[in-house]
Amino acid sequence: MRVRLSIVGSDYPLPPGAAATMPNPLWRLTWALSEIKGDNEDIRIPEFYDAVEGPSRADNIVLRQIRLAEADRLRTWQSRAFLFDLSGAPLTRAEVTLPTCNLSSLVCEPGDSGGAVPAAASATLDFQLVPAQQPQHILTMLREHLIARGFEDVQVEALPGGYPAIHSSAEHPQIARFAALIADDDLPLLLPAGPFSLPLHPLAEHFAAPVAALGVGTASGAAYGPDEHVRLATLLDHGSLLLRLMADLTRQDAYATIAPR
Repeated sequence: MRVRLSIVGSDYPLPPGAAATMPNPLWRLTWALSEIKGDNEDIRIPEFYDAVEGPSRADNIVLRQIRLAEADRLRTWQSRAFLFDLSGAPLTRAEVTLPTCNLSSLVCEPGDSGGAVPAAASATLDFQLVPAQQPQHILTMLREHLIARGFEDVQVEALPGGYPAIHSSAEHPQIARFAALIADDDLPLLLPAGPFSLPLHPLAEHFAAPVAALGVGTASGAAYGPDEHVRLATLLDHGSLLLRLMADLTRQDAYATIAPR
């Protein structure tokens, strides 16, 4: 779920000296953002975590077996450590089971005001939610929280491109078949969830179909970077596995596990 927060000050930038007597939209927005997430990474919206459920026993078994390519990530991303020095199973669990609130942009207008008090400011937040959290409910809670904290002047706008989170049980017969095929290729275990957004919710919600995503990217692929790439050999292996998966789905017994509501 993507959200834009915006606040408008005067009709045009004001002289720097006016900061003593006129509100600064950028400061107001900064203070509003501090009410949403603290420096301990905890999201401060009341009841935000109430719907968050821990992973199932089956999911926990998988999570304990998975080890992310930590050294490769840190080296590629030129970072010294993960948040709170997370590593091993706790790092995997945090990445795939916890909701997030990411600040992806902060803009003031005009961008180069030469020291003037800006006329307006906006910020973009990206929420990665877990299955039990409903985007519209989180949006309503965000608006109510800002009003309760005295930020009635901050406008909250939902942006396109977000999808509700979904989860298919690892114990579902079709997911088990999928995991077995991956294991045959000596690939990593199937994660219970992932830190990405895909429009798979209609399949799970309206057709009761199990869903799984087969990614091809790696930490060294520089996703979102100007040199984002996938190695040719990896792409060919990915295509080969997709063909085997589709061949497996054409078997009559594979469809027997999927029944519309």
